[in-house]
Amino acid sequence: MNDPFFFDVDDEKCVEEAVERIRVMETYLTKATELLNKRKLTRSEKKSLLTYRSKLDDYYTSEAWKFDFKLDELGKLPDDLKRGVLSEDGIADILDRFD
Repeated sequence: MNDPFFFDVDDEKCVEEAVERIRVMETYLTKATELLNKRKLTRSEKKSLLTYRSKLDDYYTSEAWKFDFKLDELGKLPDDLKRGVLSEDGIADILDRFD
């Protein structure tokens, strides 16, 4: 399973990795949203925001996002897993706020 593009909806390890990936991306989404809602940002916050944006953009356009989305559609993710990054507009709304 060393191939980064190998995804199997029936492979427990692939699903576990997806859950962890979604958790990380949710953290980035939450932090980016909080920063975008602030009136003024420090230099450090601006840098962090750009990092979050880049990570979210990379994820949203990746095969991993498609796999994670498919897992959600198939009901293979834990019910208590926060999954705003998998909504059709979750990441796109944040990315649009940069334009």
